[in-house]
Amino acid sequence: MLADLPPVIEEGDVYRIHLTETEGIKPKNRGDSGRHKYIIIVGFDGDKLLGVVLINTAINQTLPQELQDLHYPIRAERYSFLEQSRYVDCGTLIEISKEKYSAEMGKPIAKIDEDDVSLIKGALCNSDRIKLKQLKRFHLI
Repeated sequence: MLADLPPVIEEGDVYRIHLTETEGIKPKNRGDSGRHKYIIIVGFDGDKLLGVVLINTAINQTLPQELQDLHYPIRAERYSFLEQSRYVDCGTLIEISKEKYSAEMGKPIAKIDEDDVSLIKGALCNSDRIKLKQLKRFHLI
């Protein structure tokens, strides 16, 4: 049956999923297990891991300036899934198990165009916070 097939996950796909502290996302409210976040797929490690970046509503002003500078703006007028312009955090590459999220992810809600994905990947490669080993694992370099 077609409904039983796993979703096809591609670079540039956007999903809104529940992330937890396992993925480095701290809950906002006491008792919460995590938060729903928009993510963009930027790489793969075989069939086991996804390399993703977060889409944030705003840039955290408490971050050091060099990390604030690694936020790539995406505009609501270009991407209809956004109700307002947002920022892609290119200072952090999050690893997510495909197995853990394949059932939750379903179909992507949007696709980031190739030019933007290329710029996002370039910014990731310029982040001092992302190890060379991780960039290689997800075929970003």
